[in-house]
Amino acid sequence: MPLAVAALEPASALLLAGAAGLGGLSVFGWRDGLLALLALAPLLLALWPRTPSAPLARPIRVALALGLLPLAWLVPLPAHWLLALPGRAELLQPALAELGADAWLPLSLAPDASWQAWLKLVPPLALFVAAQRATAATRRRLLAALVALGLALAGWTLLQGPQPAAAGAAVFANPNHLASLLALLLPLPVVFALDAPATAPGRRLLGALAALLLVAAVLITRSRAGAGLLVLEAVAITVWCLHRQHGRRLLLALALAAVAALAILPAAGPALLQGFALDVADGRAALLRRSFAAALSFFPFGAGPGSFASVFATFDSLATLDTVYVNQAHDEPVQWLFELGLIGPLLYAAALAAVARRLWRDAADGLRWACALGTGAVLLHGLVDYPLRVPLPALACALLAACALSPLQEE
Repeated sequence: MPLAVAALEPASALLLAGAAGLGGLSVFGWRDGLLALLALAPLLLALWPRTPSAPLARPIRVALALGLLPLAWLVPLPAHWLLALPGRAELLQPALAELGADAWLPLSLAPDASWQAWLKLVPPLALFVAAQRATAATRRRLLAALVALGLALAGWTLLQGPQPAAAGAAVFANPNHLASLLALLLPLPVVFALDAPATAPGRRLLGALAALLLVAAVLITRSRAGAGLLVLEAVAITVWCLHRQHGRRLLLALALAAVAALAILPAAGPALLQGFALDVADGRAALLRRSFAAALSFFPFGAGPGSFASVFATFDSLATLDTVYVNQAHDEPVQWLFELGLIGPLLYAAALAAVARRLWRDAADGLRWACALGTGAVLLHGLVDYPLRVPLPALACALLAACALSPLQEE
């Protein structure tokens, strides 16, 4: 085996460990810079020429092209071109007053933030390419390591118990993002257990216990989105079981889930259930309306990758200005519309369509189907939050997406 192929696994595992150890923050800083450096090793190893030469698969070529896309907003253009674009004339006046009317400026209204957004994209891109180029055995081991990491975080969360949202959970500053990670991983142990042969009762028990631990941890985070993802995944897994004629195993799984619910919910007490109160106004609807209206101001080119926090603040008025710092739109398609313009929501819709296609086509391959379902879960969570902008969920999603597109058994 070539050295570059053999080194892919430890380099990718180190990247995952780095994302877990550096914390679940979403604001760019030294942690994200260090993670981008760690990502260089698996990316270079994955792209290293091989003997005999193996051409890059289509998903890798598409991923690399999308990885370069944010740099398009950093290409300098004549200022008079930019002034003709929607939403830019007033915001560019300070720069033109200092640099002159003949200056060349980037398309992005926040170039530094766009560079940082691109650097945050490097780690998940590197892991996706590395997993695509790795062997099937390596992909399975990386998935096992990721599930083990998720179980460790779930156990840590259960030891913490229900906490206020501001307290975070495990290594995450926001418990919603931990819930997204755990929900993303849940289909893997469930399918591992349900797809086990009759001669492997230990595998069924191990998968069932792992799934119960993940479900309990999602509930203990008191994340409404996490609870919703559990319901959607339960429906999808039920349909998959019926398709695979796992009726008896499905009944057993539902019985275990009922027992777990009866054991967990009363023990957790009212503090757990209070987190699911749906009548609490958190301002998300108003923020979504304001974000969408602001995004249309820059249509169809957007304000630039990563520019939301700084540029959206210019749309505040005395009626909307408050003490809450709005750094994300809490809706990825809307924020992608704001930052990337028309192409943003189209890319997001294409990703959801690709997941739906895999769920339809790969039902016979339980593990790949579970990877597709986990990827879909985090994309759905992106409709009400921003888990893909947090390093560990983004890396986990990239790994599952790569595995959903690649064989997990040696050919």
